Amino acid sequence: MRDSLQRETETMPHNVVLIIVDGLAWRVVHPAMQQGRLPFFAAIEERGFATPCQSIYPSITPAATASLVTGAPPVKHGVQGAFWYDQAIDDVEYFGGAPRVMLREGLSTVVDDFVQTLNDDLLRVPTLYEHLAASGKDSANLNLMWRRGPVPHDLQAPLLLKLLPGVTWDRPVAGPDRLMLGDFISLDLPGDAQVDYPSGPLNRFGFNDQATLKHLEALLRSDSQSAVTVAYCPDNDFDSHARGPATALETVQQVDQALQAIARERGGLDAWLSDTAIIIVGDHGHDDLLDDADARDISVEGLFADEPIAMPGDSWDDTQALYVCSNMRSAQICVREERFSDLRHLASLALGDGRVDQAIWKNGEVNRFCIRTRDRGELRFSPVAAPESAEGRGDAADAQHVVDDNGRRWAISGSLSAVDADVDSEGRLSYGDYPDALQRIASGAPGRQAALWLTARPGCQFVVNGGERYQGGSHGSLHRNDSETVLTAAGVGRPASNPASITDVVDMCLAAVGAGRQAAAPRDSGQETAVGA
Repeated sequence: MRDSLQRETETMPHNVVLIIVDGLAWRVVHPAMQQGRLPFFAAIEERGFATPCQSIYPSITPAATASLVTGAPPVKHGVQGAFWYDQAIDDVEYFGGAPRVMLREGLSTVVDDFVQTLNDDLLRVPTLYEHLAASGKDSANLNLMWRRGPVPHDLQAPLLLKLLPGVTWDRPVAGPDRLMLGDFISLDLPGDAQVDYPSGPLNRFGFNDQATLKHLEALLRSDSQSAVTVAYCPDNDFDSHARGPATALETVQQVDQALQAIARERGGLDAWLSDTAIIIVGDHGHDDLLDDADARDISVEGLFADEPIAMPGDSWDDTQALYVCSNMRSAQICVREERFSDLRHLASLALGDGRVDQAIWKNGEVNRFCIRTRDRGELRFSPVAAPESAEGRGDAADAQHVVDDNGRRWAISGSLSAVDADVDSEGRLSYGDYPDALQRIASGAPGRQAALWLTARPGCQFVVNGGERYQGGSHGSLHRNDSETVLTAAGVGRPASNPASITDVVDMCLAAVGAGRQAAAPRDSGQETAVGA
C-alpha cells in the first residue's frame, strides 16, 4: 500500500505544508466547509479530497499528535495519553494543564519533562523529521510539541521560568532543520528577520495560532521552505473545551482566513499548490458536555471509594492500591502486578455508575482484550495475524473470526453491541458509534500494559482531585464524537487506511516528497504485538 502511494505521488509537488489544527471535529467542521464558512478548507477539498479521519485511543492530544508525527499508534510510540502510569519504567507521566497536579509534581519537573523527557525519553519510534533526514530531505516544525530530529537547537528560557530550579537551559535539543517552539526556541530566518507574535505567560508562552501562522507566513516569504513543514494550531482545542466545538468554529475560521492571506501572498491557492502540497488535519474530535456539572462529572476516586488511591501528581507508594489517571473522557486505573486479576472486579465497580460507558482491559501476557459495558454486554477479542492455534493466541473456545475494512482479522466472542458493531454473513465487521474500535484498542494504550481503561458516555467526563474540568467540549473516548476528525488535502495521495487514520499522515507526507520510512528506531518499544500501525 505504501509502495502504491509512492508511485501515485511521483509527479506531485516537491514540498508539503502539514497544518495540524487541534480538536477539529468532523461533525462540526465539514458541514461548515460545505456551507462556505471555511472557504480555504473547502478549496483544498475541491482540489483534492476531504474525509473523516480516526484518532487513536485514547483520543488525547499528546498521544494523538505523537501518532500524527510518527505514523505509529500508542502501543508502538509509547505515549499513552496526557496522564498515565508507565509500568515498564514505574513512573507517572503528566502533560496536562491542571495547576494543582503540576504543583504536586513540581513545576521544574513539568517544564523539564516538556523540554526534554517527552521527546528524548518517552517517544520510542522515529519521527517524520528523522525519516526525512534519513532520506536526505529537510524539515521544519512550527509549535508542535514533538520536535525530535537530527539538528541541535538552543533553548531560551522565558523570564518567568528562568529561575526555576532543576531545569537546565544551557543545552541544545535535537529537532528538524528549522524549529520554532513558542518562546523556548526561535526560528532562524534569513537576515536575522524577526517575527512579532503574541508571547509571554498570558499567551501560553507563544504556543498559539497567531504565533504559528505568522511564523509560517515568514518562513514561506523567506523562500527557505523545507521539504515538509509542520505547523501546529492549538487554539481551537482550548476554545472547544471552554465553549463547545460549534461555538469554537470561529477560531477555525480565523485559521482559514490566515491561510487565505498566505495563499494570496503566494499568487493564489493554485499557484501555491503548483509547488507545495497542503494537508490540513486534526488530532481528534470533540464531544458536547452536559451543562449540569453533577450529571457531567464522574469522580474517578468516587468509583473506587473503598480503595486507597494515590493523589494525581504524587508518586505511587505501597500503601495505595490504585493510581488513577483521568484523560478527560477516558481514565486509566492502574493496579500493582499482584492485583492484575482484580481488573474485572474493578470494572464492575466502575460500571456501577451509569455514566461510565465501557471498561476495557488486556488479559495479562496474552494479546487478548475485554470490553465490558453496563447494558450492552461484554466483548472479548484478539488480533489474528498468524495461523497459530487459538490456544496460543488466547482465543475463547467460542471465538468467531471476522475481518475489518482494512483486512485485519479478529477472533471475537460475546456481544458486539459493546462497541456498536455488526458482522455480515461473510464475516465482515462494520462499526457504528465506535469507529475501528478493536484496532484502536489493541494498538492503543490498553495494548501496552495491564491496566483498566474507562470511557464515559456522551456528555460526561472523568475528573480527579485537582484535575481538569471542562464545561464546553471534551474528548478522549472511543466514541465517534471524540474520535472523528478532519483530513483534507490537495497534492498528495489518499490515505492508506479505511477509514482514514491519523497514523496515515506521515506516509502521505513522505510519499509526496519522494521519501520513505528510513530512520532507525531510537529504542525498542518493549512491545510484541500482532497489531500494525
